[in-house]
Amino acid sequence: MTFDFSNSPVYVRDDIPKAFGEVWQTIAAPGNWWRGADRVALLPLIFLNWKRIFTVV
Repeated sequence: MTFDFSNSPVYVRDDIPKAFGEVWQTIAAPGNWWRGADRVALLPLIFLNWKRIFTVV
């Protein structure tokens, strides 16, 4: 996946799109429990529930 920050209202260093691509490849790769597509599909749920998932009580 290619990440394009050319329309960003703030400066984005040249190495950031490449780093995002590398992270995305890792997330989208199959793992021990889920296929790559499953892992990608879980991302929106994790972001929407970030505080609930990672809040320590």
